[in-house]
Amino acid sequence: FLSSLAGRSQHVVDGTVCYSMTKSTLGTEQADEFYVLSPDPSQVAWVSQVDNFFSMLTPRETLNLAAFLELPHWDENERKDLVHIQLESLGLLNVADNYIGADDDSAVPTFASSQHRLSGGEKRRLTVALELLTHELFLLADEPTSGLDASLSVTVMNLIRLQAKQRQIPAICSLHQPRSSVWHTAIDYVILMAPGGRVCYAGPRKDCLSYFSQLGFPCPQLTNPAEFLVDLVSIGDARDGNPEKDRQRIHLLAAAFATYQSKHWKDPSFVGGITSSSGQRSNGTPSILRKQPLRRMVVNTKLALARFGALFRRSWRQNIRSQALHLFRFCASVGNAILLAKIFPSVVRDSPPLAGSVADRVALLSFGAINMAFIAFMKAVTIFSEEKPVVHREQTRQQYSALEYLTAKVLAELPLDSFFAAVFTTVLKATSGLCISWGKVTGTFSLLTVASASLGFFISSWSPPSGSLALTASVPILVVLMVCGIINPSGVDLNRPPPALVQALKAMSPFRFAIEALCLGEYPGMEFHRDQKGGWFQTVRNLPRMGAMAMVQNGDQVIEALGLQHQTYSNAMKELAILSVEFWGLSWLGLQVQQMWSRRRPSRRSKKAKQSKGDMDADTVEHIIVETIEDTLGEGNSRPLVNVPVVRRI
Repeated sequence: FLSSLAGRSQHVVDGTVCYSMTKSTLGTEQADEFYVLSPDPSQVAWVSQVDNFFSMLTPRETLNLAAFLELPHWDENERKDLVHIQLESLGLLNVADNYIGADDDSAVPTFASSQHRLSGGEKRRLTVALELLTHELFLLADEPTSGLDASLSVTVMNLIRLQAKQRQIPAICSLHQPRSSVWHTAIDYVILMAPGGRVCYAGPRKDCLSYFSQLGFPCPQLTNPAEFLVDLVSIGDARDGNPEKDRQRIHLLAAAFATYQSKHWKDPSFVGGITSSSGQRSNGTPSILRKQPLRRMVVNTKLALARFGALFRRSWRQNIRSQALHLFRFCASVGNAILLAKIFPSVVRDSPPLAGSVADRVALLSFGAINMAFIAFMKAVTIFSEEKPVVHREQTRQQYSALEYLTAKVLAELPLDSFFAAVFTTVLKATSGLCISWGKVTGTFSLLTVASASLGFFISSWSPPSGSLALTASVPILVVLMVCGIINPSGVDLNRPPPALVQALKAMSPFRFAIEALCLGEYPGMEFHRDQKGGWFQTVRNLPRMGAMAMVQNGDQVIEALGLQHQTYSNAMKELAILSVEFWGLSWLGLQVQQMWSRRRPSRRSKKAKQSKGDMDADTVEHIIVETIEDTLGEGNSRPLVNVPVVRRI
């Protein structure tokens, strides 16, 4: 229900959500004006049930960045004061400089104790604080008090009510059994919904109990009115009560309210469209309030550079503070390098290359590339999937572009990826007899990590915001690209090209270009050493044993047997860089497409069969929202003044 009002529902929604205002001139009532409430979420402050943050940031850093993105023209000291007020009002000052943390302990730095991680209630308060920093035209909160104790629930609700009054915006909150003090002090209007979306009451809170008392359902004394209302529209379990009796009661309440509505509420007939504030008919273009212009992202060079710097600092902090991940990558880089050197003993350190080591050298370089690519790819997919809901929320508000985020993300990842590539290369060169220079192999692995991370961004950007699909599909995709990209150590026959599909997959494989670059850095100019001590028997043992490699006499012939005689190291690196940019561009396109899809106008669908008597359809619910928000308008004001919490049972 709230997601439909906010324009964030993934389902098809009928109707137009709007609120009306009746003009009065010298006591004479004139025609109503109807203002379109938008499904465009860029002007809706939305407090969802899920708390999504960058886990390695602190609450202060999170709010400072949000304040900068939302209020870029404010003075920095003013933004800091605003953040301090929000932290203090929601009881977050004592944890303002602690890491937020993720839902699982694995995201907490290895050397940080448990006290550095925010609790669920603290994250909930931070979510509310984040939304109260915005200056949108509409505030929706889906159970903002979930996970909070009774005292903090009152604080949060009073703060939302105060912000709504000060900004003169409507605020609709879904509450789960609020305590009595919240009911009496923080709620102005109530919409009571039964299972199936049937509306049993909508109107002022002060009239709610008397309305149900007249229907024969008085609220017992010393009972929390909110709990009484929720119980009134609840269907109990067959073991605990009589569910059929509960259904009959709800049917009666819904039918009674439908009768009450038909007698006391006006019918806003939207014949021929909705009128805008200028008197012109609506063309259906989404906007929260048609007389208010849609916010556009500030296009200013100075602000754009400052915004990019802020995004880069956030990505850098998120990366550099993940100590557990860095420790794992360091150990994996050192351990895998030593392991690969032991697996291929023919690539002997401080020894001239032998012809029998040709296949082992190709395999060693290939497995080294696979190792670096898999680690960078899985890290990118995992972290990007965690960050995507936050990025989606911020892009919904048009706070920055996908291009800015992706560029800052890639640049923040590059130094650490290059460092671990250098660690892996250094250990591999120290424990094996590879002939490729340290600079070439380090540069190749560094660029390979960039390409693999960009591939991870590409897959994640086209996946749903939840990220589960990206994690599931990423490994099979990478395995296919790996299989198509590796070089056959026994040689390549250029006269028998692979099928078109395989060629297309090879062109998309970062493994292919990285392995080609490594081989082109390893073999050219290599001369094989012939061991004369063992006689002809030892000479035969040192010969290559696989396919076209059996007759090679030097490194240049190996390059020809691998089908790389027309390729160079610099060209292979160029192809790998181009592939990285292509994946990066496709990642940007994926974020753009998802952003446009999330901002689409909900399509209309055909009406289903009529519901039973007493059930409310979508238009009736919208009608209730229209009239309830209209009642919140003060005389002469064009925007609602108070919040409209929703007490409901699903």
